[in-house]
Amino acid sequence: MTNDQHTELDTEQKLESVKEQLIEAGKKRSSLTYKEIMEKLSPFDQEPEQIDEFFEQLEDLGIEVTNDSDDHPISCGRRRSRRA
Repeated sequence: MTNDQHTELDTEQKLESVKEQLIEAGKKRSSLTYKEIMEKLSPFDQEPEQIDEFFEQLEDLGIEVTNDSDDHPISCGRRRSRRA
């Protein structure tokens, strides 16, 4: 295994560990903030689709993702529109 492959594998394992930590925190509180999630995932190079998949996974697990400023739920990383 080359150094690049080792680094890639280590990064992938760290990303999975961070996701597991977020899931555990979300299960305990039943919610996570968008900011909290993005701060934890930002060090990792991911495609938008991969991030959306994680948001969908959280939703499937019953973990609500809220916008920190107003605690309104958002879906798949996109803020839901407000009704007047």
